[in-house]
Amino acid sequence: MKTLDEFVNAIVAVLQERYPDDGFYAKTIDGIPFIVNGSAEHVGADLRRLYSSCDGQHLQEIAESIHENFEKDVKDISSLLVPVNTEAVMDAVILKVIGKNTNVRNRENLVTRDFLDLEVCLAVECGSGVFTMTKQLLDNLDVSEDDLYKRAYENTRLSFSKVFSLNSMLPVDDIPNFMYVKTTKNRFLGASAILYTDWMRSLANKIGGDFYILPSSTHEILLLAGKELQEATDTIVKMIEEVNNNEVDDTELLSYSLYKYSRENDCVEIVKEVKYDTEG
Repeated sequence: MKTLDEFVNAIVAVLQERYPDDGFYAKTIDGIPFIVNGSAEHVGADLRRLYSSCDGQHLQEIAESIHENFEKDVKDISSLLVPVNTEAVMDAVILKVIGKNTNVRNRENLVTRDFLDLEVCLAVECGSGVFTMTKQLLDNLDVSEDDLYKRAYENTRLSFSKVFSLNSMLPVDDIPNFMYVKTTKNRFLGASAILYTDWMRSLANKIGGDFYILPSSTHEILLLAGKELQEATDTIVKMIEEVNNNEVDDTELLSYSLYKYSRENDCVEIVKEVKYDTEG
């Protein structure tokens, strides 16, 4: 499977070959690569989002879709921001969970709230892209921060897929009791599921106990259960570290900590908090 950078370079190459007059190129904004139509200097598709949800599509198909939808994407962005349309933003705002180690540009200018050792941002969907809300944009909206977070909470709730199991994808011996995945329907920014305990309560009742939550990335969380795992938390934390350091892009890195859902308290708790210095 291609890395994100390889995917971006390959898509740009296909677009430039098939549509040379449009002058397509990639531009990184707040750590996210977007496709830009150079002939008009319009920003379109969010390539990180396409990378997460392409599901084996051919590059030519993706490029064709980007070209066909480019005008719509630009109009969607304009309808939100030129001038700022509070109602449209309210319809499109969602929650985005990031960690202390997530590589996010201009973090100090983002609208965030704390959740355990994580941060919850506001993001806005437009066309095939998502951009993270800044304090400057919030200041131009005719709505309070509290009301915007409430609306984002409700909008995000509608995006989740059902919990699905990895048992059929991995050797049985590698899975102690079970491992599940929770994400969104398009597998993008699915870590926000950690903010909602209704589905967790249902799952805990079904399996008859608490379960661990592993911060796979900003796009998904892994769920792991089994009484014997209570004695293996150090091993699980080590696994989280190895996956983060070797498999996860720093713009999608969520956390090095281990969490769990407590059925008794109906909340997410930190089992072991890990403060990891990615610079060292």
